[in-house]
Amino acid sequence: MAFESKIGKTQFEDEEAFETYLNREIPNSYPKYLQYDDVDNTFAGNETKINEYLLKSGFYILITNKAHLLREEILSFYRDRDVIEKIFGTIKNELNTNRLRSHSKTGVEGRLFVKFIETILYQQITKVMRENDMFKKYSVTELLKELLKIKRIAAPDIEPFTSECSKTQKDILAKFKIKNLTQL
Repeated sequence: MAFESKIGKTQFEDEEAFETYLNREIPNSYPKYLQYDDVDNTFAGNETKINEYLLKSGFYILITNKAHLLREEILSFYRDRDVIEKIFGTIKNELNTNRLRSHSKTGVEGRLFVKFIETILYQQITKVMRENDMFKKYSVTELLKELLKIKRIAAPDIEPFTSECSKTQKDILAKFKIKNLTQL
């Protein structure tokens, strides 16, 4: 356990001092895996609880030829790669990018640039939706379809104006911190 190396052989006056230390220094989910040792006035891993947890959990096997890297660094690289793969999955599946269908290098680069901008916007929309717990009510597609109903009307000799927004649309815009549609 990482906390065992952090704490080392710290001695405590009594079990109450141990509990105080746990509450102050150890994240909430870890104290159940530690127990106070009356004999040494230290702590030890609660082997029963640790083994119960390990029986229920999965494991990673990562093989690398970079022997100089620490386990934590390897896992970090793996997680970073996973994020990148998920972004490419989003580009391919959510943003309907099957083939680029272009006959020139400029056309391909232009389409890739548009997909890049589209991906940034999609990720930002997803972030705001997650922060505001909106996925219970909408998918990204449903949210965008709802907002597509808002129309900006421009005609000669009159100032452009925006159509009336429904309560649902106003709620969505508020969560994205958009107060006035004329700013767009």
